Amino acid sequence: MPMKKWPLLDSNREWLGGDPRIDGTRLSTKGVYKFCAGSDSDAHVKMFQECWPHVTANQIKQAIAFERKRRGT
Repeated sequence: MPMKKWPLLDSNREWLGGDPRIDGTRLSTKGVYKFCAGSDSDAHVKMFQECWPHVTANQIKQAIAFERKRRGT
């Protein structure tokens, strides 16, 4: 079940040990944040999508926004 404030994300103990992830994938929000160096710029989003083309720009940006809020940055 997606998290209320973050509809494109999910947290389930059975997937990634409960770490937040992009819904329907095994991509953790932490991993997306690290890959994109904490930036949701178009260049970083495009670079991410070159590796994972099935992930939308909105999903990537929401994962990064979630991690920024979680980290207080």
